[in-house]
Amino acid sequence: MNVSEADFQRAVVEAATLYGWRHCHTRRAVVRKGRIATPTSVAGWPDLVLWRPQKGGLMFVELKKIGGKLSPEQKDVLESLASAGATVDAWFPDQWDRIIELLQGGAV
Repeated sequence: MNVSEADFQRAVVEAATLYGWRHCHTRRAVVRKGRIATPTSVAGWPDLVLWRPQKGGLMFVELKKIGGKLSPEQKDVLESLASAGATVDAWFPDQWDRIIELLQGGAV
């Protein structure tokens, strides 16, 4: 399943919505010289924050295309969120069955 990160994100958001999750995504913006970055005060902030009010669950998720790797900043933020008690994960398109399982059942 070789899809772009944008297409993968659309599919994840669609599936999350289907299972009652709400989401927040900080949109990307061109910063300098064609470089794209997410404009937050925290370098490496995850792509999605997912929460499900009625059934519970809160997840911070970094989405990567197949072959993609977490940057050092992304690893640091995910680790710091996890150490604060949050559920964090990195998802890849080839993990679709696992992603659906998590969205159906709640946070890991």
